[in-house]
Amino acid sequence: MATSRRAKEKQAGQDFLQWLRQQIIDDNIGINTDNAHLHRVEEGLLIVSPAIFRRYLRHVENLELEELQRGFQSLGIHRIPAPNQPIWTYRQQSRKRNSKLRGMLIADPLTVLDLDDLPEENPLICRRLKSHASALFFL
Repeated sequence: MATSRRAKEKQAGQDFLQWLRQQIIDDNIGINTDNAHLHRVEEGLLIVSPAIFRRYLRHVENLELEELQRGFQSLGIHRIPAPNQPIWTYRQQSRKRNSKLRGMLIADPLTVLDLDDLPEENPLICRRLKSHASALFFL
């Protein structure tokens, strides 16, 4: 039973990746715009989560958000910022407001999505780093 669940999730992740690729090729999904679910960042391609997954789920039946996210993660194509922490946090600056973006990161999007090109890095997005002052030691 668990094997069939994992197989369903993995297939959902692969189907999502194919959908995402086609959306990019057909220019049906914004990249690097204020309300986009995809942003080029220094580390790769940020897919804003769970928004991008919810968008995909509007086109499929019999699949839950958690199953889709687990399926995507099971493909092993995303980078994680820390052990057991799949979500990256970035700050987005715009003329109107500053906001926080959270999502998963595809480190090598051209290869993973089999694309010829993507827009340049979004200059209005920067990685939000946590302060680790408590981790500093003086000898």
